[in-house]
Amino acid sequence: MRTRGTGKASGADQSRKTPLSLSAAVAIRGIGITLLLTVAAAAIVWWIAAAHDRQEKLRNNYYWDSYLTTLYGLHGSWPGVTDVLKTDKTSRADIGRVRVWDAERRPVFRADESDVSAGSPPAGRELRPILYRGAIVGYFEAASPLRPFLADWKPFAVLFAAAAAGIGLFLTLSQFAKNGQAYERARFRGRLSRLLNGPADIRGSACEDSPRTDKRTDREAGLLDPDIEHLLDRLDMRIRKLEKVRKTMVADIAHELRTPLAVMRAQLDNALVRQTPLPPESLVLLHDEVYRITKLVHDLQQLALAESGHLALEKRWFSLRELTGSVAEALDLTAEESGCRISVVCPDEARTYGDEARIQQVLVNIIGNAVRHAKSSVHLAVESGERQSVILITDDGTGIEEEELPHVFERFYRGSRKPDATGGAAGLGLGLAIVKEYVEAHRGSVSVSSVWGRGTTFAITLPVFAED
Repeated sequence: MRTRGTGKASGADQSRKTPLSLSAAVAIRGIGITLLLTVAAAAIVWWIAAAHDRQEKLRNNYYWDSYLTTLYGLHGSWPGVTDVLKTDKTSRADIGRVRVWDAERRPVFRADESDVSAGSPPAGRELRPILYRGAIVGYFEAASPLRPFLADWKPFAVLFAAAAAGIGLFLTLSQFAKNGQAYERARFRGRLSRLLNGPADIRGSACEDSPRTDKRTDREAGLLDPDIEHLLDRLDMRIRKLEKVRKTMVADIAHELRTPLAVMRAQLDNALVRQTPLPPESLVLLHDEVYRITKLVHDLQQLALAESGHLALEKRWFSLRELTGSVAEALDLTAEESGCRISVVCPDEARTYGDEARIQQVLVNIIGNAVRHAKSSVHLAVESGERQSVILITDDGTGIEEEELPHVFERFYRGSRKPDATGGAAGLGLGLAIVKEYVEAHRGSVSVSSVWGRGTTFAITLPVFAED
C-alpha cells in the first residue's frame, strides 16, 4: 500500500476566507457612527418638541381660563360671551380651536363649527372648568394654535449638525485609514523586498536562528499589524535557516564526496600509470568507496521523498517484539566490538501497523549511534498501549550537550563529538534526520533527552494504527 503526504485542506479553506479590508471596516464604522449621531439628534429634537408642546398647551389653557372668566364677569351670562368670541374669531387668526359649555354642559361656542347645538361634550374627555366667584359657571376645551415646533430653524440646525459631524468623522477616519493602509502596504512591501533580497544580508549572520529585529520608531511599529509582523519575523527566520541549511548541505555533500572520489581516482591513476590490473585489496577499497557514495545518494533521495510527502510506505501489521529482537541480534557483533551489551524489554502483544522496513531502519540508525557512544550498555524498552507504542532507547555514554539537543535531527549535523574509540567514522549526519522523517511519515514523533556524562535517551512514539 502506497501512501503519499496530503496538503492541508483546512489551511487552504481558511486562506480563501479573506477578512474585511481596512477601508471597508472603516466605512462600516463611519456609517454606523453617522446613523448613531443622527438617531441621537432626532431623539433630542423629539424630546425638545414634546417639552415645547406641553408648555404650549399649559400656556394656552391658562390664557383661555383667564380670558373666559374675565368675559363672563363682564357680561354676567354666556350669550354675551358668545358674541365676543364670534367677533374674535373673525378678527383674530390665532384664536385656535376652542369649545365652551355652560355649567349644565350645554354648548355655548365652537370656533371650528357654526352649529353650536350639536356640540355636546365628548364622553370621557376631561374638560377645564371655568370658575367665577368660587362657583363653576362653565367648561372649556382649547387646542394649541397651529404653530409647529419643527418650523423653527433650531431643530433642523441640530439635526444637520449631527449628520455633518458624523459624515465629517467618517471622512476623517477614512482618510486616516487610507494613509495608514498605504503606509502599511509600503512597509509590508519593504519587509518582503528585504526578505526576497535577503541572501546578501544573511551572509553575515547565517548562523543566527533568531529573527532579525529592525530598529523602527513606535509609530512605524504600531501601523503594521502585530500578526503580520510576527509572520514576517517567522518568514525571516525560516529563510535564514534555509539559507544556512543550503550552504551547509552543499559544503557537507562536497566534503563527503571528495574523500571517496579522491581515493578512487588515486587507485585508478596508479593502475593506469603502472599498466597493471588492480589487486584484490584495491578492488575491495574501491567497492567500499562506491558503496559509501551510493549510500549517501540513497539517503539523500529517501530524505527528500520523506520531506516532500512522497515517501512510499508498504504498511502491514507486524510485531514490535520480533522487530526489536532482530535488530538487537543484528547489532550484537558491533556492540561486542565496542565493549557494550544490548538488552531488550518488549511485551509479546506489542504490534503496530506500518512499514516494517522503515521502522527497522529507524531502530538501526538510533541503536547504531547508541552503540558507538555507549560505555557498557544500550537498553531498548517498548511500552505498548491501545492507541500508541513508545520505544525508548537509552545508552550510558557521555551524553549530548544541552545546546546541541535542538539540532540532532537536522541533516548533516554531527555535533562536536569526535569519532568513537574504535576509530569508526562519525557518520554523514543524515541518520537521525531520516529517523525523524520516517517516524513522522507514520504520524508519530521522536524526541531526545540527555544528561551530560550519564547518557542519552531517544523516545519514538508510533500510533498502533494511523489512518492515511
